[in-house]
Amino acid sequence: MNKISTQQPATSNMKPVTSTQQPVTGNRQRPRPRDFFRLIDHTADIGIEVWGGGHPELFEHAAAALTQLLTDPETISELETRDLEVTGYDPEDLLINWLRQILYLFQGEGFLAAVSRVTHFTDTALSAGLVGERWDSDRHPLVNDIKAVTYHGVQITRRQGNYFTRIIFDV
Repeated sequence: MNKISTQQPATSNMKPVTSTQQPVTGNRQRPRPRDFFRLIDHTADIGIEVWGGGHPELFEHAAAALTQLLTDPETISELETRDLEVTGYDPEDLLINWLRQILYLFQGEGFLAAVSRVTHFTDTALSAGLVGERWDSDRHPLVNDIKAVTYHGVQITRRQGNYFTRIIFDV
């Protein structure tokens, strides 16, 4: 297996990403579109509400929602893996840093995540694996040009046994 260490943005809350470039097999299941998020009204930006049965699932669903806002997730093949470690001051900061890292991988390295799996979670740190491939404009039409993940109004709440959050993306 060929491992590649990639450069990260200069922040203290992210560790190097490792990448394996070979077809990935296994029993990964992609969330079905719109089963885990909905668009919310927001002036000039894109807002979503995401839900999941626990923090790890909430974070996985938020990653899948971001991918769906960028392109059609059904067009992404599972050819390459990325391992991430992300930190934050609290769960909300961790969520924003997580999504910023995924957006950086797309914007800076052209990597689209088809599947994400949070393998370790605390309120201030997570480890996860992403599976996807390099962006190809012919096969992955850009749906929204997302520039940033914002802190605007982010709050993780628990209702009726599920975790919910709202996320605003700058476009």
